[in-house]
Amino acid sequence: RGEARRLEAQRIADLSPEGEVRDKAQSIIKLTLGLYNSGRALVRRLRPEVLDMLGLDGAVEEMVRHYDSARSGCRFDLHAHGDFSGMESSIAISAYRIVQEALSNIVKHARATQATVSLSMEAGELRMQIADNGVGFDPAQASAGIGLIGMRERVYAAGGRISIDAGLAAGTRINIAMPITAA
Repeated sequence: RGEARRLEAQRIADLSPEGEVRDKAQSIIKLTLGLYNSGRALVRRLRPEVLDMLGLDGAVEEMVRHYDSARSGCRFDLHAHGDFSGMESSIAISAYRIVQEALSNIVKHARATQATVSLSMEAGELRMQIADNGVGFDPAQASAGIGLIGMRERVYAAGGRISIDAGLAAGTRINIAMPITAA
């Protein structure tokens, strides 16, 4: 989108004679390039290095292994199917952060003995499920929590879908689907 705006401003500048309109178009071009470069730098800083080294599935596997060895009383497992290598970095970062938040919530709140993370590439989507056998929660009470808000915002920003099944005595299941754009 930013590139399209820059090209539109460039076209206006090219078609405009010297003067205020041309100067404003040039300012828009500079601003757009600055925003684009700042956004790229921010994404690089926010992107966990483990994603670069291991890809999404490897990074999540490492995270699950860390949680499984943390002696929380909960066993964590991962099931991953598909090729995650061509995924756009913003989707990979969002997916990684969502899993991170979900696992953190399980350890802090669920009192679960078993949790599973499933990742798959299906029909042009990254599909994720994070499920546990813990105490569950009332979504109406917890929906204002910053963690769930952050998860939802990440999913919606990627044009995805999220559903949370959190029966009070049946554990919690989070299902997410995000469209994949090739990097």
